[in-house]
Amino acid sequence: MSISDKKLLQIKQYIDENFVHRNHKNEMPVNGCDFEEFEELKKRILARKSKTWQEALFALIDKKGYKDSDVYKRCGVTKQTFSKIRSDENYHPDKDTAIRLCIGLKLNIDETLNLLNMAGYTLSPSIKRELVVEYFIENKEYSMMDLNIVLDKLKLRIFK
Repeated sequence: MSISDKKLLQIKQYIDENFVHRNHKNEMPVNGCDFEEFEELKKRILARKSKTWQEALFALIDKKGYKDSDVYKRCGVTKQTFSKIRSDENYHPDKDTAIRLCIGLKLNIDETLNLLNMAGYTLSPSIKRELVVEYFIENKEYSMMDLNIVLDKLKLRIFK
């Protein structure tokens, strides 16, 4: 598979437009929210609190009508790792595995952020590698191979 120079240029432009530099205290800017937004956020947090990351993952697989093998093959997670996720209710993924699974499930950006959040992660606008992941998800491009090619061309760490 080959990534065109035009595609690479689009991704670089996306990074330039969305990259957020951390300030000297290593803090991210925070946007305030009004009372209604706060109440809605509180409801969503409480609703999600009842599910574990693992339960949410398998609910998404069922909702989308995928077979487990479709997901772990598409995202490049080994059958053994996926089996461990399936059988160990206390399994906690590393961030790369969680991102891979979001791609394997072909999640949109909101679903991705929700599932990552349940594992204690997010996609940071101050990490270029994660902006590339976000670009791929927002553009419904779910090929781990293409994602790794772009990351490599941009001299960013690939997903192993």
